[in-house]
Amino acid sequence: MAVEPSGNPSGTVSINGTIRNSTCSIGAPSTTTVNFDISKADINNAKAYDVITRENTPVTISVSNCQNTALGMTVSATAYDPYGATHGLFQKAEDPDSVLFYYVGLEKSAYVRGGDEASLAGYNIVQLDGNNAATNPVIIKDETGSGDFDLTLSTIVVRNGSSSAANLGSKLNTSYTYTFTYV
Repeated sequence: MAVEPSGNPSGTVSINGTIRNSTCSIGAPSTTTVNFDISKADINNAKAYDVITRENTPVTISVSNCQNTALGMTVSATAYDPYGATHGLFQKAEDPDSVLFYYVGLEKSAYVRGGDEASLAGYNIVQLDGNNAATNPVIIKDETGSGDFDLTLSTIVVRNGSSSAANLGSKLNTSYTYTFTYV
């Protein structure tokens, strides 16, 4: 006969899982280019947090077969601002003074909630990966409809502070990757 140690020598582990009836489908272009054209003078005349350009080549993301299933959206930026969780930056070689930054936002809709809803009217701004874990993530969910709907993803270029645009390169480049996951 085995001798048991004192105290509580055994325990129970419960295992719970959810089986989804639906598999959401996301339809979007694999690559999109956002272009803008603005003078250094116009940038210098803009105030901090003025929108320089928005809705250049918004991306339409089609969601289907996703009724009552929550999706989370994350964005991984090539360069990001460690002090502004929602600020994507351009490459330092091209914008050494971080005169500009960009937001990645989903236009407000009945399906979108969370993220930064205060910085720019009409958008749910996504927190960029590389910063601290999202404290207010963007969640997409169709609770009452067919589960088939479109989202509009926009890249919004914004004036950052009051540094002169004198050191800006003539071309700016950066990129980000968005990802949807079940939450």
